Amino acid sequence: MPIWGPEPTWPPASPVWPGSRREGELTEGMRLFGAVDRMLQAEQRLLAPVDEQVRRDELAAIAPASGLPGL
Repeated sequence: MPIWGPEPTWPPASPVWPGSRREGELTEGMRLFGAVDRMLQAEQRLLAPVDEQVRRDELAAIAPASGLPGL
């Protein structure tokens, strides 16, 4: 046995997530995580076309300076 105590078991024996002190805290945390996840997915869908346009603009600016055709 380590000095600091027994090895933790995973998953925890308790059905409540470690550290959740109030009833519903886990549910609220999962709800917030889902909201953030959906927000990031939406942002990624919005930014993908913009990122592609920036990449094309940068390649168009680099191509004449590099002397390489078809960049």
